[in-house]
Amino acid sequence: MTPNELAYLRLDELGRAYLTGGLSPVEVTEVMLARIERLNPRINAFLKVTADEARKQARSAETEIRAGEWRGPLHGVPVSVKDLFFTRGVETTGGSPIYRGFVPDFDSTVVARLKAAGAVLLGKAHLHELAYGITNDNPYYGPCLNPWDRSRIPGGSSGGSAAAVSAGLSFASFGTDTGGSIRIPSSYCGVTGLKPTYGRISRHGVIPLSVNLDHVGPFARTVKDAALAAEIVAGVDKNDPSCLRGSCPAWGANLESSIRGWRVGVVRGSFIGHLHPEIAEAMAQAERELECAGVELEEVEIPDAVEVGEVAHLMQMADGAAVYHRRIVEQPEAFSEDVRILIEQGHLVSAVDYINAQRFRRQFQKKLRARFRRLKAMLLPATPIPAPLLKQREIELAGGHEDIGLASTRLVRPFNFAGVPVLTVPCGFTSEGLPFGMQIVTRAGDELTGLSLGHAYQERTGWHTLRPPEV
Repeated sequence: MTPNELAYLRLDELGRAYLTGGLSPVEVTEVMLARIERLNPRINAFLKVTADEARKQARSAETEIRAGEWRGPLHGVPVSVKDLFFTRGVETTGGSPIYRGFVPDFDSTVVARLKAAGAVLLGKAHLHELAYGITNDNPYYGPCLNPWDRSRIPGGSSGGSAAAVSAGLSFASFGTDTGGSIRIPSSYCGVTGLKPTYGRISRHGVIPLSVNLDHVGPFARTVKDAALAAEIVAGVDKNDPSCLRGSCPAWGANLESSIRGWRVGVVRGSFIGHLHPEIAEAMAQAERELECAGVELEEVEIPDAVEVGEVAHLMQMADGAAVYHRRIVEQPEAFSEDVRILIEQGHLVSAVDYINAQRFRRQFQKKLRARFRRLKAMLLPATPIPAPLLKQREIELAGGHEDIGLASTRLVRPFNFAGVPVLTVPCGFTSEGLPFGMQIVTRAGDELTGLSLGHAYQERTGWHTLRPPEV
């Protein structure tokens, strides 16, 4: 097996190789560290590589597995986390000079659970400054670049996590999603990403942006890998009062391949707006694939979706202003212009507007629940465009021009507002070789249906198996 083949193994393949002695955690970790040393200078997916600690964790995992003490699907598996997650004894920057030199004395709940599962932490993935943007063009740490085309952005804010998985530098990575920050990079980098139900995965020890909208979730190459990674870190956490109560379902072991007879909505209407023509064509093909698998499709509209996106953005700005209120007063020079403007705008949101936004949120959640009384899931593109060029500000769609930030986020924001789970899976490529993704939305608390639908789709297609030629 070549290093390139090894770097793209699925979690179940890697686990079997460990248990049979065909591969060892030490061997795999060394391959990944060598790839990072060779390829990270080209795409800047990692801000910090914890090579010494990774080697130590790999040796420990190898000893345990050989002794018959296998802990599960992430045991001995090299993974990464966005540099928002606290890591004990390792600097956590948030992609900002504000946190430069900050070394936490405890692990975030996600990192602690990864360690308990025996995972090997390779390092901290790049991100947009303070997780507040979609380009990952960070003025303090340089831009993270798209592995499929290094002249383009990987998406943000969790762009480093998506780029690392796409480039075969990490078998899974964990990021956050406040207004699309898992789904946008998943779409632009051609990987699978899960934004679970709000509160499904603890945010304890994660630098916040919006208490109302922040979600934690995994990036992986396949739906099953994402399911296995998510269930390991999910579940109640007494340190995070927003966490859902009760045990986390075993998603990976319960994925359904048969989706015959499922009624699924295909989102249409003004909310979808203009799409890149090749994305529209690919979505139509994805719908045909699912129909061939026995899914019953019907066209639906999402009520108030355009207004929801605007109100969600207002809420995010107000929440971000609350988080960084003191900092923006004391250290305005420590923020780049685009982030500083967003935080300053957040201070202009009135208490009346904020309370009405919360009311509107409850109304929207109620309307979505009504949709899911007859539908198992809803489908729509993750992004209306493929990855834009670095420094590009506008894109032409259907003869008009649209801001890159607004285009990237307009199909994802409503689902942070509602707090429902959304899975993003690769569903095609443009003629220029750029990937893009499809969102699968399900009712709150029901990740398994979306994961099963995505798994069944990936069993019938091969988009998720393709690898960036540049790496």
